[in-house]
Amino acid sequence: MADDPAHVANLYLRALLSSGEFSSVFVAQHNTDDELVVVKSFNRAHLHSSPQLLYRMMRERHAFDVTSQLPHPFVVSFRFALLDTAFAYLGMEHVGGGDLFTRLMTAGPLAPHAARVYVCEICLALGHLHSFDFMYRDLKPENVVIALDGHLKLADFGSAKRMLGRLPDAPPPATEHSLCGTPEYMAPETLRSHPACEMVDMWGLGCLSTELLAGVTPFARGDELDVPSLIRRILHDPLTLPVHAHLGPLEHSFLSALLERDPALRLGARPRGHVAVLEHPWLAGLSAQQVLTKQVHAPWVPLLNGPRPEHEPPPPPTAEMLQQADNHAKGAHLAPFAPIPAPGDALAAWAPVLLDGPGVAAGPAAVAPGAAARDMERAVDANDDDGRNFISPISVTSSSEQLQQAPHAAADLAARGCSPASAHASGFVRAPSSAVSALGMIDTLSVARS
Repeated sequence: MADDPAHVANLYLRALLSSGEFSSVFVAQHNTDDELVVVKSFNRAHLHSSPQLLYRMMRERHAFDVTSQLPHPFVVSFRFALLDTAFAYLGMEHVGGGDLFTRLMTAGPLAPHAARVYVCEICLALGHLHSFDFMYRDLKPENVVIALDGHLKLADFGSAKRMLGRLPDAPPPATEHSLCGTPEYMAPETLRSHPACEMVDMWGLGCLSTELLAGVTPFARGDELDVPSLIRRILHDPLTLPVHAHLGPLEHSFLSALLERDPALRLGARPRGHVAVLEHPWLAGLSAQQVLTKQVHAPWVPLLNGPRPEHEPPPPPTAEMLQQADNHAKGAHLAPFAPIPAPGDALAAWAPVLLDGPGVAAGPAAVAPGAAARDMERAVDANDDDGRNFISPISVTSSSEQLQQAPHAAADLAARGCSPASAHASGFVRAPSSAVSALGMIDTLSVARS
């Protein structure tokens, strides 16, 4: 589908998933091909009055524009971007199986063999994003969705940030950015507002892996509702993983390596990146090629037409599966040897129209598309203060000041509508905010689960 407002009239609303303060998410059907899509709509009046929201939406569009050049089996596919006089729309594939958070709430902690498959799929998705120099920055179960075949897909790129400064033979340097994400999953360098790179995602993978196996995040302590204490534990306390039957020596080794406070020593650090994670002994026996082509059994398949017969082998890989597996290999070789592709001119056409505010129909850009794309890309990459969606940085210069700053971070979380994490019967998991849909496609506000 092209970036043409005429297509908006061809979308038939099937179900409203969620309606938040700044955006709504619904399932729609296009009358030309009957494909179900998930559409996120943004009120242009809100975009015009809130540059922070505009930059967040454009960051998501930018990430989709770049990464969709090489579609990946474990990343939600981009379908279209549309404008009319009142709204901007982002369309994504309809996944249909709910999100990982809902699955964990229902089933509780996963057995190690099931968690290994999920962790491997998420790691491959992150590695693909990193090959385009993107940090994901908000990895959590709510942002991971389950397809109808039972395999995972990474969704919601509103927090994704592209790192700048790539050299021909070296990745971009670590860069400053706002305190962004969900407190339970924030890396120490993020909480300290130190220069950060894609290693924040590997820390998030360690937190998510712990939650998959034990039902709790690694720095949770029962029903304690104290964000300053949570921050202190992340920054300073020795790592103490939960006591759980699913956590054996290999699991401890894997999680401890991902939850290393020094990003240069963390599992997955440069130059080997996500490949080093996949080669850890805990993931031994899982071939990346088999996982990419979905020749590994999914831990759980949504029961739409009855359960799949036990021990039925996965269907053979289709041409699309093989192509997307090849795309992962292309992405892995993209960063070291080639410049990162720039977004298309469609992004340029959006910039002046959106900045003109509501009531202006989409049309040809008033400035040269190439220049507009570069200007918008610089603005999207430079602006990292998203109001409610981001937490302002903490300035930390010494270990004593770090302890003093933790309460200020907690106060800042509370001021921005965040609430401390809490416990429920199956472990320490967050309750989704009103802005989180069952499909994990809504504009999440990066709040702690309450």
